[in-house]
Amino acid sequence: MGLDVGVVNITYLEYPNEPVYDFLCALAGGELGEDWGGGWGGNALVEFRKYSLLQKAGNWAEDKGLATQERELLRQWIEDLPWRNDDIMLFLSR
Repeated sequence: MGLDVGVVNITYLEYPNEPVYDFLCALAGGELGEDWGGGWGGNALVEFRKYSLLQKAGNWAEDKGLATQERELLRQWIEDLPWRNDDIMLFLSR
């Protein structure tokens, strides 16, 4: 059995506009599941693979009936995140 230890440094991003904000609220609320993560008192740390987050965003956008332009804004926001080897951990606080 092993033990991994890591340091988490949070870099706050600019406040997201719609539809990104609503998508992130759905993630923070656990409505969309996560690849790995957990939450406490309105906060969450969730880790995603890029393809998984893009898929969740696409499914969410379809369920919400987002227009093509809104879907592209959401997709581009995700693409522009500071990915590391197609992995990212997001801190979400409501």
